[in-house]
Amino acid sequence: MRQWEIMNRFKNAEIHNEFKEKLRLQKERKINEYKEDILKLWKERSDREAQERADTRYFYGELAERKLRDADNKLLTHANKLLEEAAKHGRPDFALHKAIDRYCKLYRLYPMPALPASLQEHHPHYAPWDGSAPDPGTRTRRRRGRTLQTRGARGTACRTRSRRRQSQSRRNLARRASQKRTWPHTSESDLRTDCSDATHRRICCCRRS
Repeated sequence: MRQWEIMNRFKNAEIHNEFKEKLRLQKERKINEYKEDILKLWKERSDREAQERADTRYFYGELAERKLRDADNKLLTHANKLLEEAAKHGRPDFALHKAIDRYCKLYRLYPMPALPASLQEHHPHYAPWDGSAPDPGTRTRRRRGRTLQTRGARGTACRTRSRRRQSQSRRNLARRASQKRTWPHTSESDLRTDCSDATHRRICCCRRS
């Protein structure tokens, strides 16, 4: 009997140790799974933030500069066309040159001064850039619009149609006013009879009025 109790005690101790080992392994497995989830979420967040930073830098950097340069090319090309037109017709162009100069100074399109010798070795790729002239190969889009003659013809046709409608409306009003409202014929005996019917009552009332 005592030997059985000793064997049972050792068996219980062995089962308890196995249970504690299972708990330890289960805890370690959960810790590793939680660690993997945290690292996965951390990586997703880092990738998302990096993509957002790249998109922001592109939007406020390369894309913004390209849009601004497109606007500069459009305005400078239009200004050059105005200068050519003024020179062709012998018109003064001082105001145009003044406006172009003010625009270039406002948006810093004139070339910056060269770097001193002490800084050139630290910035070997720097070179002054002149943006006061449109980029070569810049094309302006022609707006498709109607000519003045076409617009004048359309305006004349619209005014003609409007006058026709007004004259037709006046004729319709005059014709309605000339027509007299007639009522059904009733005799004197009908007027003296008792107006029991609704239709007779309406006619009598209208004739009396």
